[in-house]
Amino acid sequence: MACASCGKETKTGVLFCAGCLSGLKDPLDLLPRLIDPTADARLHKVQSVSMRIFPTNGPALSFGSGLDAPLRLPSLMEHERIAAFASFVDQYLAGAGIGLHLFGDELLPRRSFVWELIRQTEGVEIASEEWARASLRMANVHILLVRAVSRLVVDEIWQTSFLRSHTGSALSLCARSKEHPTLDRIAASNLQMMNAFLGNVEEAIMELGKLDVGSDDDRYQIMIKKAILLMRAGNGDLAKEALQKIPPSFVDMRARRLKARLEES
Repeated sequence: MACASCGKETKTGVLFCAGCLSGLKDPLDLLPRLIDPTADARLHKVQSVSMRIFPTNGPALSFGSGLDAPLRLPSLMEHERIAAFASFVDQYLAGAGIGLHLFGDELLPRRSFVWELIRQTEGVEIASEEWARASLRMANVHILLVRAVSRLVVDEIWQTSFLRSHTGSALSLCARSKEHPTLDRIAASNLQMMNAFLGNVEEAIMELGKLDVGSDDDRYQIMIKKAILLMRAGNGDLAKEALQKIPPSFVDMRARRLKARLEES
């Protein structure tokens, strides 16, 4: 095999060498069909991320007409408006399709500002639940990146280094949920999904089982994650059993789709 870019000899099945990969601004350009899941909605100003600069009604930042988010971020950082800052990051990433729970079937946002936002803010330390929630969303972006890059057929040394960097970032960001039990449980389940993306599916299923307690919505979301991994491991019967434990009163489209797939198979 030879590198598709420079022609340097590579291992069998490896499309790009480490030298060419290191020169990429965005390695995800190698992946097909990665799109921004909310771009069309934003073009039509549905759930717009444009925000007011001043004034704001109360400590939390709300969406509305005004200057674009890339202009809002420097203003918040310059004036150290901490309450609005946490709200800004949390709401922007939520609007970009980054949920608190991560299942692995989400599309990875490609807008450059998502990455710029994370680069500028993930090192900020704020002791609040809202910032822990925003940090959890940032961790999920890293986890989705781990999932995507783990599937690339590229130089193994480069890939290993890249994955190590972003798994470390995800772990660090999830650690901010430690003081908030509800978020901490969600973070732990998301990290197990990352564990599965890295190839440790059976271990992830076992650890998710330990988090499958109580009778709240978060438990049902964790059960869906467990069912997804069971299906991936080829245990359709166990996946069906897990989904059957979710009460009919819990309305979730992902659970319905999984049940339909299992019934068809």
